[in-house]
Amino acid sequence: MEPAQMRSHILTIFIAMLLIPIGTSVAQENTCAGTSPPTGESRETILVDDIERDYLQFVPSGYDGETPLPVVITMHGFTDTSQGIRDDSDFNTVAEANDFMVIYPQGLGFPPRWNNGLSQFQREDDTRDVDFLRELVHKLTDTLCVDASRIYVAGFSAGGGMAHRAACELSDLFAAAGTVSGAYSEIPGGCQPERPIAIITLHGTADPIVPYTGNDWLPDIGTWAREWAQRNTCDLTPIELESIEDISGIGYEGCADNVAVNFYSVEEGGHIWPGDTEAPALLGKASEVSGSELLWHFFSQYALPSASESHRPTDPSTSIMANS
Repeated sequence: MEPAQMRSHILTIFIAMLLIPIGTSVAQENTCAGTSPPTGESRETILVDDIERDYLQFVPSGYDGETPLPVVITMHGFTDTSQGIRDDSDFNTVAEANDFMVIYPQGLGFPPRWNNGLSQFQREDDTRDVDFLRELVHKLTDTLCVDASRIYVAGFSAGGGMAHRAACELSDLFAAAGTVSGAYSEIPGGCQPERPIAIITLHGTADPIVPYTGNDWLPDIGTWAREWAQRNTCDLTPIELESIEDISGIGYEGCADNVAVNFYSVEEGGHIWPGDTEAPALLGKASEVSGSELLWHFFSQYALPSASESHRPTDPSTSIMANS
């Protein structure tokens, strides 16, 4: 077997093993008579608290305006842009292959940032980005054929901190949350999600910007993941997840509502979205494994709970991509 074929075979086996152990909940499919915007990418705006906010919207070519699709909302880091996180994550490629939409919101300020609760990076204004995310979800469900039970939130660095805050305050809207190199803070009023919410995080062990073991104002990442396991009333004895190349992980299972908390470590990884092999060297080592594939395969197992829906696993039919 050729090396490329061998890698593809190994990755396919890995994703199957990754998905099988987790109790999952997937919403029953339905249809809707939605609008049919041009597929591909567009820049959109929304008025929130009398401020015009903008975001990039990617609609896969398979969208027909009648079959509801999942959505992943992905937020950039401090000083970055919606275009930047689109390029770094390559989420559009994953969305096109798996038929879901991706939304990349743009932070405010100069440099751009999120009011995620992290005092070092707060804007001087009191604009609530939580409101922005809430209104954005409402607009998406009102104007597109979206599966409202399968909307997910993700973010990188300070955007990961914003995804964390969204999980704390908007668990009624998001089926799962994912972070990469997340910079987390104490949420004003505390983190009190309305329901258990599935969490996945990826973090480089040699991250020079957001240290893996924390510092005076950022938490240890392992401790942060365990706290989510406690919120979700999981079994606090973690299981070892299957490794892939330079990424290993632990998972907390036995959680309320069949959710899980998965914590992946990128060995010697820097402050980089896994798969972004063109990132500046000063940010550290980049993994060739696609972080966006890892996040999507975790997300795709979860939907907002409904009394009328049964729990069943999704089909683990797609392999995680690695850049060569």
